[in-house]
Amino acid sequence: MVGIAPSRILQVCSSLAWGGTEMHVPLLSHELLDRGHDVHIVLHPDGAISEEVSRLNIPSTSIEIGRYVDPLSTYMLHQLIKRFRPHIIHLHLSRDLWQTVPASLLAGFKGPIILTKH
Repeated sequence: MVGIAPSRILQVCSSLAWGGTEMHVPLLSHELLDRGHDVHIVLHPDGAISEEVSRLNIPSTSIEIGRYVDPLSTYMLHQLIKRFRPHIIHLHLSRDLWQTVPASLLAGFKGPIILTKH
């Protein structure tokens, strides 16, 4: 069986709550890391997800995303995308598109942006 080449995957989840979506992101990221992928999570600094991400030792960056328009957060996300150079950007909340799409365009990102509607 031929394996899949490792990818750099940027997970984005700005949720403040703790439920199914928020449980899914660290679990998926942990599994992807175990399979040899390079994963980084963008989370809201006040999000409940941060404790689980920290417990699982998953690389992450806190950016206050989630509003429809926030130039500073979009810029910070743009800088992270340029630095991390993901192959895939995976979002888990549709509202995160409002900042991730402009940030990815500014960073010259050419890969897919995937939205999983939970």
